Formats: sequence, C-alpha cells, structure tokens
Amino acid sequence: MSNLRPPLPEGQEGSGADPFDLAAGAPSPSDLFLGPHSDDICFSIGALAYRRRAGRLATIFSRSRYIAPLQAWRAKGEAEVTELRKREDAAFADACGLAPFALDLEDAMLRGRKVFDLAPLEDDAALFEPRIMSALIERTGENQTRHLRPWLFCPAGIGGHLDHVLLALVIARNIARLLPLWRVCFYEDLFYAAAPMERFAGLRRLTQALPGFDLTRRSGDLGATAAKKIELMRLYASQFDVAPTSISGFTPAVGEGANPHEAVWVVAERQR
Repeated sequence: MSNLRPPLPEGQEGSGADPFDLAAGAPSPSDLFLGPHSDDICFSIGALAYRRRAGRLATIFSRSRYIAPLQAWRAKGEAEVTELRKREDAAFADACGLAPFALDLEDAMLRGRKVFDLAPLEDDAALFEPRIMSALIERTGENQTRHLRPWLFCPAGIGGHLDHVLLALVIARNIARLLPLWRVCFYEDLFYAAAPMERFAGLRRLTQALPGFDLTRRSGDLGATAAKKIELMRLYASQFDVAPTSISGFTPAVGEGANPHEAVWVVAERQR
C-alpha cells in the first residue's frame, strides 16, 4: 500500500488543515459528513462530528428495513424502519449541530443484494453514481478557493459492506473533480475497522482505487469524549440488540496499546 502515509509531523498538514485539529481545521457549515446508512457517521467519527459542531449529515442509502432482531418491536417493514432510522439520525444531528438530509436510495438489503457480496459493485455504482455526484455538486456551497474548501468526510469501505465500498468507489473515481471543491478524507468505518484483517483489506482496496494520490492518516484520541460517543451511539437504539456500554469494539485496530480513537485518511495529489 505504497500511497498510505503515516501521520505528518506537527505543522505539516499536507492537503489542508487536519480535521482533528479544531483550530486549523476550522469547522464550516458546508462540511459534509457522508454516511452510507443512518448510523455510520456516528459509529465511525461521531466524536469528531460532536467536537466540530458544524456541517451537514448526509445519509445516502437511507431507505431500509434492517433493524436489530431484539428491537423489531419498534418498527416493521420498510416505511416504518426508514422513518425510525431517520428520527435517530435527526437526534444525532441535533446533538452535533448538524443539518441532516437523506438521499433516499435503497440500501443493499432492500435492493435484494447480499450485503457483503461485492459481485454487483460495478453495476450498482453505475446506477447510483449520477445521483450521488449530483447531490454532492449541488451542496458544494461557496467553495471559492483552495484554502477555504470545506471538508468532505467519506467512508473508506472497510468491512466490505456493498454500500460502503460503493460510496467509497464513487468518491475515488471522481476525486479529481471533487478536490477543487472539497478537502476530501476517508474515515475508517467502525465497527468494521476494529478487526485487523478487515481494516487491512479495506485500506488496500481504497489505495488501489486512488492511483496517483496519497493518503495521510489523521487520528484523534477519544479520551474523555469516549463516554459521550457511547451516549451518541445509543441514540441508534434500533441497531443494537443490547445498547453499547464500551468503546472497545468501536476503535480502529492499529495494534496493542493504542488508545480508543477515530481516524481519517486525507487525500492529496501525489507530488511529482
């Protein structure tokens, strides 16, 4: 994975201000937190969103019938489950000062796909890419100069879920078009990135989708924010048989001794 770079030394932000440095990475109402499903931003970078408290929460595959088995009493069928999950998104967005919107595309399960089967990836990407890109371009805001570009937070596709990989692929394929408008980074998908082999495979797939670009890892320790992140995750009650009480399953697997944290990979065009 030759285009993966370790964290830069302090003061060398590369493609733009570090999103985990709140002073340098000034939050913008035009920042866009892009989630495949209603819980993905919260689970993956919920603490970051809570700390920044600005931007928009975009849920792409918001139509769903998935609910945790022990929570099935809460809602049944596509319409009820979708509405319930949108309410959970709204509660998270309110807690983080974000403006939510949904693209209302069907998730993989609703499309009749096996969610961890990537065989239909190319077909589904071709189908949804125009809708996704149109939504992004419509919401660029006043992105006037390279130094004032807002952040676009995208899933890295770790874990191999069809919708996650599809969204990462669409962004990667359009990266040259997006970089003049956004500072782009790919977040490590949690809880999937908590498994070492899944994390490695997902990052390998991402780098292969971005030839000619470098990815620099940025991370933020949760520290005292860990308890707040658990509180935020519990807003998505429909997705847990038992509400989480620990952050241990929601931190990237980078080796023993690592503090609970969240991480993104910032994209920059490779210097020649």
